[in-house]
Amino acid sequence: MRCTLSTFVRSGAVTRVGGKSAPVCGIAGVIALSDRGPDPSVVEQMTRRLAHRSGHAWGYYVDGGVGLGVAGPGVIASEGQDQPATNGERSVRVVLDGRIHNAPHVGDGLLRAGHRFRTAADAEVVAHAWEKYGEHALDLFTGIFAIAIWDERRHRLFLAVDRVGEKRLHYAITDAWLIFASEVSAALVHPALSSRRELTTVARCLSFDVDRHAFGDIA
Repeated sequence: MRCTLSTFVRSGAVTRVGGKSAPVCGIAGVIALSDRGPDPSVVEQMTRRLAHRSGHAWGYYVDGGVGLGVAGPGVIASEGQDQPATNGERSVRVVLDGRIHNAPHVGDGLLRAGHRFRTAADAEVVAHAWEKYGEHALDLFTGIFAIAIWDERRHRLFLAVDRVGEKRLHYAITDAWLIFASEVSAALVHPALSSRRELTTVARCLSFDVDRHAFGDIA
């Protein structure tokens, strides 16, 4: 099953941390740990919860056992655009909360290495950097951010936040789901969770290898 949706609401605000601006936005996602895929309506509700306070544009993506959502002023609202960001081979999916301040510099290096970009979004730079460097890509980035990367080939979920920890990312693992969100309220939309005590905060980065037999290969 694949379902994509992008809806424009209005531009949101930004926060200033250390004299630099970072978008007020959020990310959320669900990874199936069984043969039952995510309910698109649940992924939509989690993403809408992130957009509610600031009235942002938002979009979500569900494919097989993976559901990802992003809300923020930089979200592409026109129908037919990918949500979330992806690399050229569409083997990597990225949702980003915040900003990669040196994304242009990292992108220039990837261009010289033969990568080609469809947008100017920081999240697409992350997707291409992951394709080339894997988890070492995190060492390249400076900024204020929380990132979720889904690697379809490896069936791996990678969660990370900036070095200072200005952005937060919460996650929980149940018998059937791996659930994450940058806001506790968005994570608790998922019916598998009943209390914030079930959530843990990502300190810097985490990598989860998901059994591909749980939901089969993702096309």
